[in-house]
Amino acid sequence: MGSAVDETISEITRLTELEPDWDSYGADPIDSGAVSGALHFIEDVYLHARNTGVHFIPPEVGPTPDRGVALIWPNRGRGEVEARFSPRGNRYVVVLGRKPVRQGAIDPGFLKVLVDQYLRP
Repeated sequence: MGSAVDETISEITRLTELEPDWDSYGADPIDSGAVSGALHFIEDVYLHARNTGVHFIPPEVGPTPDRGVALIWPNRGRGEVEARFSPRGNRYVVVLGRKPVRQGAIDPGFLKVLVDQYLRP
């Protein structure tokens, strides 16, 4: 895979090294299922982008206090996209300004929308 996706995979994997109380508010370590879900999703995003001729734009990667992983693609004029993976489920939200304009479960349909509508130049 390309260096941008490899770095994103490394960033997600490093979240498993966070110790209890990583946020100083008592957060538990990141759930391995959330990490696995985020890794699979990034690989799918990369492959779909490559297969459709879209340049892979790496997301910002971070932990969430509910033992999850957040992948955030900053606003490029069409809205900021945030995908969250946690033990409670995998969800996404698209925010324009400060208003959520689209949200739901992460599924194959969302993958296509993310690449086609938000990562395409």
